[in-house]
Amino acid sequence: MKRHTLYCMALLTALPFSLSASGWSTDELKQLQQLQNNVAKPALSTEQLHEQSKQWQTLSQNLQRKAMEGIERQAKNPKADASGVMIFASLGMPDNSLRQLLTQAADFNIPVVIRGLWQNDFAQTATKVQTLITPKDGEPIMGGVEINPVWFKQFDITRVPAFVVINEDKCRGKPPCHPDDFDVLYGNISVYDALDILQREGTHHAIAKQVATR
Repeated sequence: MKRHTLYCMALLTALPFSLSASGWSTDELKQLQQLQNNVAKPALSTEQLHEQSKQWQTLSQNLQRKAMEGIERQAKNPKADASGVMIFASLGMPDNSLRQLLTQAADFNIPVVIRGLWQNDFAQTATKVQTLITPKDGEPIMGGVEINPVWFKQFDITRVPAFVVINEDKCRGKPPCHPDDFDVLYGNISVYDALDILQREGTHHAIAKQVATR
């Protein structure tokens, strides 16, 4: 393949986000949602609202601390670098599109990466992610998102969704990655179609095929 960047129709523009990196467990998301629900209850007394507010602040601080620890771990651990197949997305995408992407990515155990915080806020980001992975009218999605602006720089991701296949043991260390060491496919398509295209037309088709046959 002469070009390492593949394009499909209906491209979406990535939204700007602040720089941060983190991941949240399902329990943390549920805890945050419960606090938000409790604060919204009109029957709570002033003392109860004050206590809930303190709990909210503590959880938000813990999430921020966890984010910074994630950045430090990635800087120190080369194994934390990008590898295999990755999907780059944005919480600004339509919810239905994101749910479909997350569901299909979970089928292949492919990480879904976003650039930064939704509305520049940890609590709103966590609530947004929980809403996506625990729909009221469907089964919970066994996956989530990872915030990592460094990987967006590593592959010069300018639009979302983007599907990236990384050559083995390449693209480690500081960005950017050499264009010969990865393929990127832009397009509002399914994960199944993206993997099919990357297997047929990508330079690193063997890696795409390995992921597709998991």
